[in-house]
Amino acid sequence: MNFKSIENYLKKNYKFVIIICLFLFLVLGNNKEDFTTTQALDAVKSTETKVNNMVINAGADHIDLKSKIRLSGKWSSYPDGADKHKAEISNDRETYKTLMIVGNKSGGGVRKVGIWDHLDVNGNQYASGYIKSNSKLCIKGTCIDENDLKKMKSSRMIGGYAIDGGGSTFMFEEGGWYNLYSGAKYDAWSNDAWDMAYLYRGWKLELAEHGNGGGGKQVWKNKDRNVLKCDTHNNWGSSYKLTWVGY
Repeated sequence: MNFKSIENYLKKNYKFVIIICLFLFLVLGNNKEDFTTTQALDAVKSTETKVNNMVINAGADHIDLKSKIRLSGKWSSYPDGADKHKAEISNDRETYKTLMIVGNKSGGGVRKVGIWDHLDVNGNQYASGYIKSNSKLCIKGTCIDENDLKKMKSSRMIGGYAIDGGGSTFMFEEGGWYNLYSGAKYDAWSNDAWDMAYLYRGWKLELAEHGNGGGGKQVWKNKDRNVLKCDTHNNWGSSYKLTWVGY
């Protein structure tokens, strides 16, 4: 019998091979001399029953369990069909090249995997979607909660400030074009009153000659400094726009 014949035999008779291996384990691992033939046959029958109760299908690169979990050697999209109870554990070597644990859709339209108790990740963690916590996010001994995040998000609406010769300060707010003359959102300043502007890191400031972004423009972007000093050229500007550009 050549290797190909052995391979074909194993594929067709995998259950029998499993049973024989378990049988040999039971026989060789039993130290009692009175382990009879009847007991051995009963053990074989019991093992066969257990295997049949667990497995419903087997292919060249997968085994389907009656619990609707597929054990596969490459990702087969087993949970993506109409049966919402199917899940897959795949040692994928082709498309994703990773050990995949893919949940079922029994709780709704999306596949879910749940982990209970303490989980240690000994390596980097990457999420293609969002990460959600019902409590706090912690880095070593420093933790932040939802209220802390709201404070930080609120402060991100402010991207810098401007001053005039009289010592007044005007904070830049994120949004559309804000006018700097009568009827403006902030009436603390008159038209063309800026002496100098200061822009925080990650923001872009546009200063227009006329209201609502009209006329010529001066533009500053701050990608690499904590604060960028912006010369507004002799108080030039009647409207501004602040945009987050990142860094």
